[in-house]
Amino acid sequence: FDSPDVCGNLVDLWNTTGPARGRNGTAYVEEMFTENTLGVLEHHDPSEPLFLFHSFHLMHIPLQIPEEWERKFAFLTNPYRRKYAAMTSYMDDAVGQ
Repeated sequence: FDSPDVCGNLVDLWNTTGPARGRNGTAYVEEMFTENTLGVLEHHDPSEPLFLFHSFHLMHIPLQIPEEWERKFAFLTNPYRRKYAAMTSYMDDAVGQ
């Protein structure tokens, strides 16, 4: 390895053609996936066939959700239930787009 920071050069987020360099840590990953899916649909020629599979990753650990979504469920005292409720609400909102 020629790089002094080998781990810093790894990219765990991929797009269709390869590593999504410059995208890691820039936004909530589910938001990036949803934006990508909506972009594919928006730019697709409806006269051409399309198979598109969008799989949400957020309904398992680690329980991560932007704070603004979790705040909507502040009335839930159990932090795990609060995060799951926020994650489910986020997914429902994304499906509705």
